[in-house]
Amino acid sequence: MRLFGTEMHPVTGLLAAMELFLLGAQLMSWLYFPKERRGLLYVWLLVLMILYNIFGGFFPDPTLTWIHIKLQMMLAWGSGFAVAAYLPYYFYAAFELKKLKFFAFKGMLFFLALPYLIFFVVEYHLSEDIDFSIRWGLIASALYGVAFFWYAFKAIGERYRGNLESERLEMYLTYIAVLPWICMIPFGYFRVSQLTEVLTTNTGFLIITAILAARSVRERRQQREEKDLTISLLKLSAAEIFEANCLKFDITPRERDILQYIKLGMTNKEIGEKLFIAEKTVGNNLQNLHLKTGAKTRTELVNILFTAQK
Repeated sequence: MRLFGTEMHPVTGLLAAMELFLLGAQLMSWLYFPKERRGLLYVWLLVLMILYNIFGGFFPDPTLTWIHIKLQMMLAWGSGFAVAAYLPYYFYAAFELKKLKFFAFKGMLFFLALPYLIFFVVEYHLSEDIDFSIRWGLIASALYGVAFFWYAFKAIGERYRGNLESERLEMYLTYIAVLPWICMIPFGYFRVSQLTEVLTTNTGFLIITAILAARSVRERRQQREEKDLTISLLKLSAAEIFEANCLKFDITPRERDILQYIKLGMTNKEIGEKLFIAEKTVGNNLQNLHLKTGAKTRTELVNILFTAQK
């Protein structure tokens, strides 16, 4: 069964339509939060997935005489290579998998971009033998895919090592998200059906979408909680803020008295005279205050203990 008499399977068309809807929603979200780099990375992935489904679904189709069959082949295979080339960079940047840096830059260039240009553009244009291009053009890409698979799994394990239990599900989903993309090369080599290919590769994409959505919800919740905490702290009186900070840093009653005079800009000698204690005692207490709070100067000490802290 094909869509509107074309080579596209209805499932492929449905996925492309869904991704177009997601693209619109994600663009709106990115425009609202333009500094969110992960959102922009996802937008580019969406664009490539849409092109991959459209070109891979419609082409090659001999009945489309207005587009040369060679160009159809180049677009169909090129969209797949484009997705395969972008994914290592996406995992590297969006998931902060630093071990994938080689695959995201040099590896993509030498093992995906160059083989595509050599075999699927130049060689295919000259020989018109797509079987030869597939047979030899996917060798380097296959080696690249196996190496990427191995290093991606290691990088994901290291990235989530020691993290909260709640993030383990994200780790497992990230593992699963990588798997479908590894299938792109053998699928292309063995010419599997369009339905099998799009269902497998788009499953990986949908898992990435789920991870991104879960991350966004979690980050928005954290931002809201931090904002609520800041607002609640701002509502406290100056005395309540000082009391809360003293409890936080375990400030003694004597140190509290000294702090009140430090705030007024008094010297150690002046504070000692006010509290009827030795100047050296004031200095010792002041040193303890710096150790407890980590403050380097008197000004920083006052800012830490007399202003609202998160």
